Amino acid sequence: MSAAPLNELIVSITNILRKSTEGKIFFDHSEAGEERFDQWQKLLLTSADIVHASWNDESDICEQALTAFETTFSTPFTIKEQSQ
Repeated sequence: MSAAPLNELIVSITNILRKSTEGKIFFDHSEAGEERFDQWQKLLLTSADIVHASWNDESDICEQALTAFETTFSTPFTIKEQSQ
């Protein structure tokens, strides 16, 4: 199965989250905010591709990519929690 459907879902979800209260704070409309969003989305897509490609591997690369995905995904939300 192609990773394209998964990538489309990630793009849709990240675009929705970008419009959330937390997303508007972390990914503001500045150039830096746009850059943060692009980098965040790219890291999510990259780690999802690694998970997809390594799902049946015997190594721990898939687990590492899942951890990277979870950590990256939560970044905009955990930064807000840390600042309170």
